[in-house]
Amino acid sequence: MTEQVNFNVTSLSQKLLEGWTLLQESCPNATCNVPLVRNKEKEKVYCVSCRQFFNASSLEPIPGDHCPEANYNTDMQSQYHNSQENQEEEEAGWSTWKLSEEETERRRLEEKEEEEVQEAWRRRDAQCAKEAKQDESALLAAKMLEGW
Repeated sequence: MTEQVNFNVTSLSQKLLEGWTLLQESCPNATCNVPLVRNKEKEKVYCVSCRQFFNASSLEPIPGDHCPEANYNTDMQSQYHNSQENQEEEEAGWSTWKLSEEETERRRLEEKEEEEVQEAWRRRDAQCAKEAKQDESALLAAKMLEGW
């Protein structure tokens, strides 16, 4: 279904680039529901999914008036679908390998960072304990000098 949607979007985009107008009406075929486009002359509307022309005023199918590119579009859709599948398969294989390598590196860096943070906390705790001991000793010495 995604491939069909992508194909429809690509085909609609192409028609818009050719000067066709996107309409708010959808294809009258019950199974389609794709927005229609109208030609520059405003006499025909077209469904990129059904590849069918319709009368602009009544939205009735124009008998025998299929897109002259219907076979081309079918071939193009098939090629588009195949290239999408191949690209997705290649990307999936590459990204899985790449992700696992990247994931391994990321985890290694996270573990190293965690160890560095733990070591910094241990040093800080040791320094605080040392300073507290010194403060305690200094306070005790001061009290003793005062005659306590």
